[in-house]
Amino acid sequence: MAEYVDVHSHILPAVDDGSKNVEESLELLSMLKEQGVTTVIATPHFLGARDNIDDFKARINNAKEELFTAKEGKDLPTVLIGSEILYFYGMGMLEGIKDLTINGSKYMLLEFDFIDFNDNVIKDIRRIRERHGIIPIIAHIERYKKFKNYKKLLKLVETGVCKAQINASSVIDNVFTKNAHKLIEKGYIDFIGSDTHSVEFRPPLIDKAYEVIKEKYGEETAEKIRQNGIKLIENIK
Repeated sequence: MAEYVDVHSHILPAVDDGSKNVEESLELLSMLKEQGVTTVIATPHFLGARDNIDDFKARINNAKEELFTAKEGKDLPTVLIGSEILYFYGMGMLEGIKDLTINGSKYMLLEFDFIDFNDNVIKDIRRIRERHGIIPIIAHIERYKKFKNYKKLLKLVETGVCKAQINASSVIDNVFTKNAHKLIEKGYIDFIGSDTHSVEFRPPLIDKAYEVIKEKYGEETAEKIRQNGIKLIENIK
């Protein structure tokens, strides 16, 4: 079985709208292991300007310790800690932003609410890279097609300012599937994430997503995306 990396998940217990408790977190990790996932990045929601970074870090550290204690000695995927940051204007100037990166690395998962990708927003995203040396990974980029100036966001990916992630469920079958496949076909996608929230709601489907990609776009495309995940982990450990 191929080894996969899940770059986007909500498996930390009781910190956001994801896993409700440590038992569910362990079950999700077990499901991911069965799918061939060897490393999972936990990315709890950081709600833009509404969350305090220090309070957020304390809450996440408590959940991390609870999960790590519960999984000790069990044959489950490695868990690394990051966050999924809801974009807010001006975050490119926020000094504490480095505390929200994946495992203290230069990578950060960034999502968007319903906004216009106007020039000011694009400049602010660029500042994250240029001012802080942080590479934004755009979370579930397939969801934003109907946002104004979506092509400007894609241009940031095309020019290497940002990386792009799609959800496994979007590869398989949901309202974003058509755009997800278009992005894969055009070579925009770097990573796949489960974006799993619970055993029943948005369960992990990593292996099935790779099967679909392999079938529709060939082994080379699927392997390139898989290797991107592995290289990401090598760069952030």
